Amino acid sequence: MNHSNLMSLGELYKELRIARGLKLKDVARDNLSVSQLSKFENGLSMLAADKLLLAISGIHMSFAEFGYAANGYKTSHFLKLGSKV
Repeated sequence: MNHSNLMSLGELYKELRIARGLKLKDVARDNLSVSQLSKFENGLSMLAADKLLLAISGIHMSFAEFGYAANGYKTSHFLKLGSKV
């Protein structure tokens, strides 16, 4: 994933968080800091998989819902392929 994709993912996350009326401190946990979330939203770093899952659940979304939003609210090629099988 290149830097522009990291930025897009973080920006999407930020939009979804704000749309739900949540602040960074509302999402932060013991092992997921406000600083980590802020850097992710601003495209300065990527979250590890476990922290990304925590962040997504912190905005009351499932990983599948977040993936759907990240794909422009379109069904991914893999889901289309899977439904044919």
